[in-house]
Amino acid sequence: MPIPNSFSVRNNAAEIQVAYNLTQEPFTFGTLRPNRNFSPRERGALGAFQLIARWSQLAMDNNIFSYFITEGEQTNYTFADPRLSVQRANTWGIGIIVIMTDMIKLTF
Repeated sequence: MPIPNSFSVRNNAAEIQVAYNLTQEPFTFGTLRPNRNFSPRERGALGAFQLIARWSQLAMDNNIFSYFITEGEQTNYTFADPRLSVQRANTWGIGIIVIMTDMIKLTF
């Protein structure tokens, strides 16, 4: 089916992320700075620890899979092949971020 003159696709996506500062630093949308930088010689100087949880969802519009050209036995999809492409996806993850100093950050 060739692409019509007016074609619209309505994909939907969402993401929710939650962060909790385990070492009680104030929350900021910018760079998190530890209350005390990591120092192996100083007791309690561990840097900052942040717990992260994230959930994401994607739903593709069926129109994106509707347009194709058939030549003989071969079908060429204009945008995405429904046999090979995901139409829906959900993901989630948890992690810990360790900020030792302003210059050293580890993500797990």
